[in-house]
Amino acid sequence: MGAAHALLAADPAKFFTDDHYRGFPAVLVRLPALDADELAELIEEAWRIQAPKTLVREFDLPRLRGTQPPPPASRRGTV
Repeated sequence: MGAAHALLAADPAKFFTDDHYRGFPAVLVRLPALDADELAELIEEAWRIQAPKTLVREFDLPRLRGTQPPPPASRRGTV
């Protein structure tokens, strides 16, 4: 739960929890407080924690080979 505590302490305006989730390895997010890139990074980090290691390696392979496709339009600054 170290990462969760770090997020909660780092920016309580963006990250919070409530009694229902205490003790559960999750942090709640105030979506309007995040920009699209920050949200995408959080989603990818959360996925990496839960995904099978073989799937994470498969996902990373294009980046390691330098053949990663361009990001979606929303990640290039155009919506």
